[in-house]
Amino acid sequence: MATEELLKLIQEDPMGYEGYLAYAKYLETINLKQAYLTYNKN
Repeated sequence: MATEELLKLIQEDPMGYEGYLAYAKYLETINLKQAYLTYNKN
């Protein structure tokens, strides 16, 4: 899933966890610290 698609998913449902979870999984390959912060968002 592309970054734009992940961010759109979060924008469509900012209170849902699915978008944040998918984005954090994506971030694990790029920046573990940012992924950790995204996991802790929910």
